[in-house]
Amino acid sequence: MLGIEVAILRTVLYADVFQFPMTPQEIHHFLIADAPASFSQVEQALASPVLKKLLIVKDGYVMRAGRDHGPGARGAVNV
Repeated sequence: MLGIEVAILRTVLYADVFQFPMTPQEIHHFLIADAPASFSQVEQALASPVLKKLLIVKDGYVMRAGRDHGPGARGAVNV
């Protein structure tokens, strides 16, 4: 797995703890990486076969595969 793929996975999994699916732009902005990456690098990595097995895209939001809480979970509060 490439460094950018690891960084994207790390970022998405962190957001997943809070049930917060992210847009590709948000992933780029909040990327947890040792080195900066361009938005085009993030887009290319999201299309990689490795990440396509681990992440899904639904309604423009990226989330961990198998955790289909969907973008409707953003902003929802469980009381």
